[in-house]
Amino acid sequence: MVKNRKVTGKAMSLPAGLGIGLIVSVTITIAAVGVLASLVLNGKVGENAIGAGAMVIVPLSVAVGALTAALAVKHRWLVVCAGVGGVYYATMLGITALFFGGQYSGMGTTALLTLLGIGVSAAVGLRGEKKRFKPMKKYRPR
Repeated sequence: MVKNRKVTGKAMSLPAGLGIGLIVSVTITIAAVGVLASLVLNGKVGENAIGAGAMVIVPLSVAVGALTAALAVKHRWLVVCAGVGGVYYATMLGITALFFGGQYSGMGTTALLTLLGIGVSAAVGLRGEKKRFKPMKKYRPR
């Protein structure tokens, strides 16, 4: 079946979309970790909740960043989501190497949580559109 779509020219390029998604993901991660640190510092949350907080923060930030990038790029949803997740994970590896002297403890868990965030954002994009009525069939002109 032929689909007629109006070209608006508002889609972003793939590298720019990945950059936007990475900025959104890292910003959400930094803000959420700051909130978690202030909760631990004030004594409202115990120190043993830091790991559980990180297990919520990582997939949430990856999913929101991937959704932002996919909505900006407007095509190849799964590739964009996977690209944002890969760039985010590489950034986390770089931050670990830079600030923590290369102690890569817990990076396997971070990889699994990143994959979870990618999966959530990809599933949102692949669910499809609901149609209220059966459209007329469009035939290609001959």
